[in-house]
Amino acid sequence: MKNENKRIYMLAPEGNLYKTNLHCHTTVSDGKFTPEEIKKLYMERGYSAVAFTDHKVCRPHPELTDASFVALTGVEIAFGIGRSTSVHICGIARDPLATLEIPNEPMDDMEKINAGIRRLNELDFITTLNHPRWSGMSYADVTEIGEVGNIEVANGFEMIQDGYGTSDAIYELELRRGRRAYPLATDDSHRATADGGAGPEYFHGFTVIRAEELTYGALISALDSGSFYASTGPLFHELWIEGGVLHVECSAVSGVYVHGELYSHRAAVVESEDKLTRVDINVEKILAGSKFLFVIISDKSGGRAFSAPIWL
Repeated sequence: MKNENKRIYMLAPEGNLYKTNLHCHTTVSDGKFTPEEIKKLYMERGYSAVAFTDHKVCRPHPELTDASFVALTGVEIAFGIGRSTSVHICGIARDPLATLEIPNEPMDDMEKINAGIRRLNELDFITTLNHPRWSGMSYADVTEIGEVGNIEVANGFEMIQDGYGTSDAIYELELRRGRRAYPLATDDSHRATADGGAGPEYFHGFTVIRAEELTYGALISALDSGSFYASTGPLFHELWIEGGVLHVECSAVSGVYVHGELYSHRAAVVESEDKLTRVDINVEKILAGSKFLFVIISDKSGGRAFSAPIWL
């Protein structure tokens, strides 16, 4: 790897860290809370932004954006490829006032699905392949999906509704296959409890973005550049590589794992308790032999966080 003595940041060194949910449904489609209620629920839990990705409805909510919260404009489109299989794609608009008409014609084969994804990309949306396991997708289906910017590695709804874990195995296989996509963790929040509280899928998957400021444009720029990480609990604070050594600063965890392209391109530091907060790992072998590198941290409660990859 060229310039391996130069510090390579896997999380931007400057800016603030903003906790976000990038997949959410409201009463605009099939969610149980209004956009205003969603803002209140998430702000009470320390979130700074939510992407409103209602089904087949791209509706901006600029009235919800203020100095302490950003409402990202989005949409989720479900494409059908079989009775037990579907493809769900989220789009987050780079233009906060974007709107989109969703065609009603069935998109029931991969050619039509990929045409729909291309349309979202051409209309300047950041695209994400959602919950591939919950959708019933085979790995062969995933490999046929066209250019998406992100893949959900964790989705609160599928974890709670059907007991699935994370989809990072699918994500890593796609990295090995050469796809350049980032990992997201989201809630895919829909439901309310019987007493009117947030449903059980809320606050399980989140994406932390490091951006210069809490504005729509700054968050989009950070998403485009990969200055974020996905998590179901643990937190990255600092993450860089210098002189062949990976430096990790994080919340207290029991495992730090570095993955590259092949089975031999792995490294780990593991403890029996959540006491790792600062770790340095030699990654020269991974840098020399792999096309990508990303980091996972895990805690004893089962929470995991996934860094954005760097491509070597």
